[in-house]
Amino acid sequence: MGKSRAKAEASSLILAEFAAAHPRCMLCGTQARQTWPPKICLHHIARGADRELAREERSCLIATCTKCHEARLDGMPVAVQLALKRLFDADGYDRQRVNSIRSAHNLRGPQLDAIAEEEVDAECARLKRQIAATGTGWPFPRWSWN
Repeated sequence: MGKSRAKAEASSLILAEFAAAHPRCMLCGTQARQTWPPKICLHHIARGADRELAREERSCLIATCTKCHEARLDGMPVAVQLALKRLFDADGYDRQRVNSIRSAHNLRGPQLDAIAEEEVDAECARLKRQIAATGTGWPFPRWSWN
């Protein structure tokens, strides 16, 4: 087996393990079996040129249903995504690592505080209020599948 194929298989295993450990959408709480097709998408917080560096990084992954991935995460500020990560995958939360990956191609070098902890704190507080308001344990309401 070639190095690139072995790396791809290792990456697939890492992603599969993350998806298995997080069977619910971190935005609306929908379980994989409640969607069609039955799956949880893995959203990468670091995108664009930095996505390849983020591919296997737990700190950059958010589990989401297809609907939330397509409609809610598009354009969502990174501070909000990091807040979701901290609330629903605290062991995988590493703001500075995400910032480092997101700025890896920056000519000025890694920007470890591009998104400050205070920004994530504020978004966590806001999301906790949303969770309380929905009464479901999740910050966003589930989609109507009708």
